[in-house]
Amino acid sequence: MRRTDPEDSKRSYFRCQTRVFVLNGEWYFTTREGECGPFRSKERADEEVDRFIAERKALKDFQKSREAGAAPVRESKPRDLSIVPMEETPYTAVNGSPALDTKKTS
Repeated sequence: MRRTDPEDSKRSYFRCQTRVFVLNGEWYFTTREGECGPFRSKERADEEVDRFIAERKALKDFQKSREAGAAPVRESKPRDLSIVPMEETPYTAVNGSPALDTKKTS
């Protein structure tokens, strides 16, 4: 069980020397998230374990950097909205759908 898991978690994790195993001639590795594979060789499965761990560490570091650099949330006052008739907007009907009017009106 990880320190961050809730106390009432019924899931149990085990530690073993290797995460890589073979099943029906194909190689897999296991993580807390589940099993990954199949891979054609043990070497390829080992490479994928290393890649998986590196990606998880990079994601964790990225999340920490985003949390540290997050700007404080400022309260903004609501904007007033209004409905404007179409003839008073820069849009015109082109082929039955609204489009930005590029012609200058004088």
